[in-house]
Amino acid sequence: MSNIVSSLRPEGYEQDRKQQESIWPEIYRAQQNGLVMQGLATGLEHLEAPVRDEKGKVVGIEEQPCLIVFLDADVRVIIPLSASGVSNEERLRFLLGKQVAFKVKAVDRDINLVVASRQEALQQIANLTWKELEVGKTRDAVFRRVGRKYGMVDLGGVYTILKAENASHGYIEDLREKYQAGDTVTVAITGLDKEKKEVTVSLKPLLADPWKTVSSKYKLGGMYIGVVTGNSESGFFVTLETGVYSRVNHPKFIRIDVGDKVILQIQGINAESKKIRAIITANITGKRF
Repeated sequence: MSNIVSSLRPEGYEQDRKQQESIWPEIYRAQQNGLVMQGLATGLEHLEAPVRDEKGKVVGIEEQPCLIVFLDADVRVIIPLSASGVSNEERLRFLLGKQVAFKVKAVDRDINLVVASRQEALQQIANLTWKELEVGKTRDAVFRRVGRKYGMVDLGGVYTILKAENASHGYIEDLREKYQAGDTVTVAITGLDKEKKEVTVSLKPLLADPWKTVSSKYKLGGMYIGVVTGNSESGFFVTLETGVYSRVNHPKFIRIDVGDKVILQIQGINAESKKIRAIITANITGKRF
């Protein structure tokens, strides 16, 4: 199976692979041409391994934790901590079970051993990514961390934040309910400053905007069923349909919880600013004082 990956995709991004009888021609091709390879990190061992300086020159040999990748049943790739791109063994352990990118630095076919650098692979991917980034273009990305209101995404060695408000046209209470670390997604580049190494991304330009038909679907004074999808100190977020929601005040004499179905009475619609004014008239889930 081919393990050479496109340097224009982030580490861990799944792609089609072709069957291959021997992995060694691929390893030598990657070493000779400076190509990035990728494999599943399945082990961590303490081994004698080379230590390299910032320019990649070997400056010594010492025992250190090494990430182990098996390219097939016999070929072992070792990625020393000093070439891993992380600062300590704990962070190295975090890579276990994940696809990792690496560049081949040395091979010993007699013992089926490859010494590799993940740090150099990530730097090469990042350098190519910055050259390719352009506002208005789309980019394959991988979630590295996901929190309640934001996710850190990897565009290919370049990391940025995807805010929950930019992940949908509607309100998202908890981004973790939609995504988790390792998920892949296509994002749109919405802002870029290459000198400051800053980039902003959004999913909204790639999603159909339901607000375009809101004015024709909902009428002033009309009453519609919605679902309570979030709360705040001043009130609740009630979703009428995917991507369309209203911020409403706490109703009097009606108990409301997230997840309840309620009846909204529309009092104002501004499709351009994506705002609907409404009041809750009833909780049809049945929770009332």
